[in-house]
Amino acid sequence: MFFHMSRRGRVRLVSYLCAAFVVLGGIALREHNRSVQLQRAVTNSYLHAFSEVTDSLDQMDTALQKGVYVTSAPMLCSLCDQVYAQATAAQLALGQLAAVHFQRPGMDQDDDAREDGQDEADGLLREQA
Repeated sequence: MFFHMSRRGRVRLVSYLCAAFVVLGGIALREHNRSVQLQRAVTNSYLHAFSEVTDSLDQMDTALQKGVYVTSAPMLCSLCDQVYAQATAAQLALGQLAAVHFQRPGMDQDDDAREDGQDEADGLLREQA
């Protein structure tokens, strides 16, 4: 039952096992770094899309407040174009935000940044309701 190896064979076996562990450790480290990079990219994309939405909403709010002081039809038409453009930009950013949101569930890193962004999103939704 026992397999007897020469001393040279045991040294080779230990050397190969050590080399395999080093290679596997390197691969694991590389994949971990790649995972961290992808998580950062998704988080940055989410935060950028959220920023685009808030900027568009702020600009829409400003344009709508200007509507109170509009005195002529051409000015109203120009203002409506601005509001429509900002609404379209916000809609596109929301579409991107939803796509990024569905990619996030498996991520464990940068939870604080995402929670802050989610709190801001919830606050904006409550304000608009």
